Amino acid sequence: MENELLKNMRPKTRYNIKLAQKKGVKILVSQNIQEFINLWHSSARKRGMWLSQKQEIEGLFKIFKNKARLLLAYNDQELLGGILLTYSLNSAFYIYAGSTKTGKQLFAPTLLAWEAIKIAKQMELKYFDFEGIYDERYSQTKNWKGFTKFKEGFGGKIVEYPRTLVYRKNIFLKLLNL
Repeated sequence: MENELLKNMRPKTRYNIKLAQKKGVKILVSQNIQEFINLWHSSARKRGMWLSQKQEIEGLFKIFKNKARLLLAYNDQELLGGILLTYSLNSAFYIYAGSTKTGKQLFAPTLLAWEAIKIAKQMELKYFDFEGIYDERYSQTKNWKGFTKFKEGFGGKIVEYPRTLVYRKNIFLKLLNL
């Protein structure tokens, strides 16, 4: 099972998984949602995101209870990154993720995603949904190219959905394309 998954990945992704393991990155399943929220906010701000997601992240974790997993990456005692996953009947969803600069240097995000995929397989889930990639139809996704490349490194296939229909009653919002 794991060998088949690894075979479908890009060589660089496989290499980065092994490198993270070699450098001592350890992945733990955690219940410490506050530690993850703090990490996510710090990571998001460095990417230019300023909206608070604290309530959303905390709410998802509480609502999904046993259908949510929080994976945190450490090197010794240093928190490097994390992923919040949720599950449905046959799918795992990569909902929120974040990493420190050191975590990125040690390829913690790659190892986190790999461990999340393995957990989904152990749970006999059919799909692992990385939840969103760059889509040229939506200008607001133009800065998603980096993590799109990251996600594509794990193999799988891209599923394209029909364009979202939006009705804006407020002309001001329509002009701003919000």
